[in-house]
Amino acid sequence: MIDDMRPRERKRAFLEGRDIDRLPGWYFPENYCGNLTGITMREYYLDPAKQIEAILATHTRWELDTVQTMFNIGLDLGTEMEFPENGYAVTSKTIDPTEKEIESWALDDPRTNPAPAVRTSWYILNELIDKLGETEKAEISVMVPGPFTMASSTIGTERFLKKLIRDPDYVHLLVGKLTDLIIEGVQALRGYDVIFWTGDPIASGSMIKPDQYRTFAKPYMTRIVNALKDVVPQNEHMLHMCGNTTKIWEDMADTGTQMINIDETIDFADARRRVGDRTRLVGHVAPMTMLIGSEEDVINDLKASIKDAWGAKRMLIPGFGDAPPMASPIKNFDALFAAHRKYAKWPVDPTGWDSKAPYQQKVTER
Repeated sequence: MIDDMRPRERKRAFLEGRDIDRLPGWYFPENYCGNLTGITMREYYLDPAKQIEAILATHTRWELDTVQTMFNIGLDLGTEMEFPENGYAVTSKTIDPTEKEIESWALDDPRTNPAPAVRTSWYILNELIDKLGETEKAEISVMVPGPFTMASSTIGTERFLKKLIRDPDYVHLLVGKLTDLIIEGVQALRGYDVIFWTGDPIASGSMIKPDQYRTFAKPYMTRIVNALKDVVPQNEHMLHMCGNTTKIWEDMADTGTQMINIDETIDFADARRRVGDRTRLVGHVAPMTMLIGSEEDVINDLKASIKDAWGAKRMLIPGFGDAPPMASPIKNFDALFAAHRKYAKWPVDPTGWDSKAPYQQKVTER
């Protein structure tokens, strides 16, 4: 045991405003942990036993506060996925459904769905809970797809973005139906002591305009957030969006999400000033610093993220702004977790830190 408190014990005390040994962290290196056991990303995605082994190896080395898995709700629309040897899973086949076909979509109960992907999802989740969650060793986070991004991957991003302008009624029907099905699917996890996090990167300001976010994404994400709170009310749940979200931070907070994980290339201090009293900021150690930075750069990134968000009404959780590249040297991870236990030790006082980090310089120069 590295710390004075177990992760779940720490998180409960943190949320209740009681004394803690250090701040929790959000550092689960999903696309890196296979390096510890010598497997590829393809094996990580497709072999449940190897995925569990890699996650447990990561936790053994660094005693993570949170470990992460995906939740397959069992929706089969006819799309197909491709799993590169060392890269993210991508949609290799999209569909072009009519409005009538969209309206007919239905979801089998994930608890009884016989599809291999759904059974695998349940197996991994329950194994992690058994080995880590129930013993207080780590919180278990479950990724739930964002409906706007899911709609994009279903019919193809280019076609989807064109329809925002040419056929908005179709977009509302598609995103709304997927929202209904996602909410129906997560009901299967009612009573599970997990953290939900939702990724909706296609809804970021790097892809669409703020008014499009407010029209086509925000209302549906609000419904998802409310459903997650209802299914697991005792935990805080997180919205993650890559890219530049600067112009929609208030809208993201309006969804009711309790935590926002934002990209490391934008101004964390500004986010603190604008929405830090309404939602908890998570981040934002830069993934590229993990890849190309020195150990000192990694430590400076961590110190800067804590310092920039310090003083928000809702205390931050330091972590990655996005997943670090697989080629990142292990020494940088070792440096990060050691630095977190030093600089996030409670009570935290960043006032005297010299913490100019690489990503801060990018923001200044932009």
